[in-house]
Amino acid sequence: MNPEFWQLVVVAVVSPLLLAHVTYFIQRAGKREDWRRQDEVAKLLLADNKVTKKTLDDIHVLVNSTLTESKQGQLDANRLIVALVQRDENNITLEERTILNVSLNKIKILEAELKDREKQQTQVDKDK
Repeated sequence: MNPEFWQLVVVAVVSPLLLAHVTYFIQRAGKREDWRRQDEVAKLLLADNKVTKKTLDDIHVLVNSTLTESKQGQLDANRLIVALVQRDENNITLEERTILNVSLNKIKILEAELKDREKQQTQVDKDK
């Protein structure tokens, strides 16, 4: 067998092995870069999650306080209606009697809701 044949055999065998070896190192470097980027993204997400949680907590407090104030305003308005209608309870019309009853029922509901909200807020404050 001539030497050119052996050179061809060596090149045919070694070339794919060398190519596979180089490809492995290139892919490995790419994987390391992917892992590094994934770590950076995870750190950013964690930091963003903390900011998002803080923002959501702030929004939650704002919405709850606004809703509580609204319910308290409704309660006060219904108490005023009851007080005005009851000032002259002997001369009230059927319509005023209906308004009085609706307002009295609404007062009970609002007082219960505000009491529940206060309990929930107390629990949230305790858990913090």
